Amino acid sequence: MTVVESVVLRGTRLVIPAQLRHRVLQLAHEGHQGIVKIKLRLREKVLWPGIDKDITTCTEKCHACQLVGKSAVPEPVNPTTPPDNPWEELLLDILGPFPDGDYVVALVDNHLRYPELLVMRNVTISTITDWLDQVFARHGLPLKVTVDNRPQFTSPEFRENMENRGVTLRHVTSYWPQANGEIKTLNRTLLKAIRTSHTERKDWRQKLSTFIMAYRSTPHVVTGLSPAEMLFNSKIRTKLPSQPVTPTAAPIVRHRDFTEKEKGKQYAVKRRRAKVQTFKTGDRVLLRQKKFNKLSTTFEPTPYTVVSKTGNMITIRDNGGKFKKRNASLLKLSNGNNPNSEWLTDQQDSDSEPDFFDHPDDDLPQPMNPPVNAPEPRRTLSGPNVRVPSYLNDYVSR
Repeated sequence: MTVVESVVLRGTRLVIPAQLRHRVLQLAHEGHQGIVKIKLRLREKVLWPGIDKDITTCTEKCHACQLVGKSAVPEPVNPTTPPDNPWEELLLDILGPFPDGDYVVALVDNHLRYPELLVMRNVTISTITDWLDQVFARHGLPLKVTVDNRPQFTSPEFRENMENRGVTLRHVTSYWPQANGEIKTLNRTLLKAIRTSHTERKDWRQKLSTFIMAYRSTPHVVTGLSPAEMLFNSKIRTKLPSQPVTPTAAPIVRHRDFTEKEKGKQYAVKRRRAKVQTFKTGDRVLLRQKKFNKLSTTFEPTPYTVVSKTGNMITIRDNGGKFKKRNASLLKLSNGNNPNSEWLTDQQDSDSEPDFFDHPDDDLPQPMNPPVNAPEPRRTLSGPNVRVPSYLNDYVSR
């Protein structure tokens, strides 16, 4: 190191004292560039002990960068366990409205995968409950009905109607349709059939019976049996030619259900790089919001406080005391609300500087501190662990 007119230099770079480092980082982050860009920008001009860690901390605590940054890593998939018996748990949903104003109310048994559909013009509480009474008269009363958070399903009248029949009403997490995945899969298939009929200039209401018969008579990808066969313990006759088959029981359906869901879970975890979020009561978190235009931020500007956690459903509270329930994948930790908050590492006394200041012959300080979020060693298909090359230590890997 050299001293020129009271300025300490390391080669051509300025050694910044502790009281000026915050200001230097503010200037470097004015354009809101990422960690790697700021490191490249500062390394050619300035130097101080722990500069890499301070750059990372300052950038990650920038509130504006957090709001427009990437979404949090999704939670791992948690497959539901199917009920032991038919017609114990039903999934209820409303599809629509369609351009002509009609809706389709869909109901599916979570054990049999057996669907019931009805086209409605007015999806009021009374019309839905009247139709459910007809379905219950054919199949019996279920133990539980799972619904989303539509106004029809969250009304006290609908809840009271279900309680009078001895049915437990379960609401899935808001803005997380995956929690009601079985009926969402049915809706996706149904919507494709309706669009196809519309493309062919046919009345999709008349074709609805054709769709429902095909769906009920087709083996389910998870159970391996058709919904109708599971309900009646025999195959129903369709237009397709077939040989009469003696009815057989399906003792392996539950095992197949577990196996297929586990395979789907492992695939989803690997593809989405999911991990369990470790939110705790009292944590300050950001909530992902809908984008209304190109300038909308990914997250709401005002942080929330975690109140409780049940599985991957998080209850949060805003500053006004309003509570919300959201899936953990829609949240991420807030790394400080004030961009000017304390970010520097503990400063050391001037007489105990790091070792690299004792080697004036080195052009660059060695070794560089690895990033905070350095990737874990990965395992390839061939077996051995693979570590990231040392020349990539200065880059952040997600």
